[in-house]
This record gives sequence, structure tokens and C-alpha cells, in this order.
Amino acid sequence: MAEASQDELEQMLENHLKEMESLEHYDQRPYNRAKAMAYRQAKEGWVDPEDLRHTIREQKSPPYFDFKGMIAVYKAGPIKDESMIEELASLLLRDEDILLEELKDALVGFQSGRVVEAVEPLAAGLAPIYQIEDPYRRCNRSTQTPVLDDRGHRYEICRHQRAR
Repeated sequence: MAEASQDELEQMLENHLKEMESLEHYDQRPYNRAKAMAYRQAKEGWVDPEDLRHTIREQKSPPYFDFKGMIAVYKAGPIKDESMIEELASLLLRDEDILLEELKDALVGFQSGRVVEAVEPLAAGLAPIYQIEDPYRRCNRSTQTPVLDDRGHRYEICRHQRAR
């Protein structure tokens, strides 16, 4: 892997991801190997942010991210292209453990106030998960607002959770 050219490494990673998808159970060792290949691509400057965006957008439709999508999210961390922050933050609503771990690592790696701005609506209660609740305020029907997430699921949030 260390001596592989850009094209060779891309082909190796693609083949490795296909093999991982065919495994019956998740195995961390092959996943770590895929991440090592992806890290080398990122550090060599062989990752196009537009290709990552395209892969991530494609992955939003299926019921879950496959390994190609998770590795795309992983690559976003080392390349630190801040234009991807909002796209990555929107994925925090998904219920996929490995994906959420990769998102956390990628977003923390940016070390940017832009990340705080992008994830703040999630923490402030504008999204259906990661809400900070005020125990002294109760929500009733008259203070609820319907919200749709990126998969079309409907949630009710309290209007007072949005107020600042």
C-alpha cells in the first residue's frame, strides 16, 4: 500500500470496500485497513472534495450508509475542507453508530467555529435528537411545531426550544 500510485490505491480501496460489503458480520480490522488507505489518499492530496460530496449525497437515499459512504465521511476529516461542514452536520440525524463515530471525528477535526454553528440547531432542539431540554418548561400541543427530517419523518418540537 505504501508504494501504490494514486490509481492503484484507489483500485485497492474500491476492491477492499466491496469485499467488506460481502462479509457476513462487521469486522473492525478490514475497516481500519480501509481507513488507512483513505488516510493516505487524503494526506497525498488525492481526494477531491466534490467527489466526497457526491458520494455522501448518494448515500443519503438508501436505508443506510455502506462502507464507501462511511469512508467518504472519514476522508472529510483529514482533508479539512470547511465547505463540507454543513453537509456532514446534517448527517448527525441518522441512526448509524459507525457513521456517527466517523462524523464526530471528522467534525471535531475541523477545530472550527463553523462546526459549532452547524451543529448548534441539533443541540438547541431544532432537530429530533440531541436536544437539550429545559426541565422547567413543559411542551404542550399549542407550543409544538411540526418538523420533517431529511428522510421525511415528522417530529414535533416545542417552539420555546427555538427561542434564544
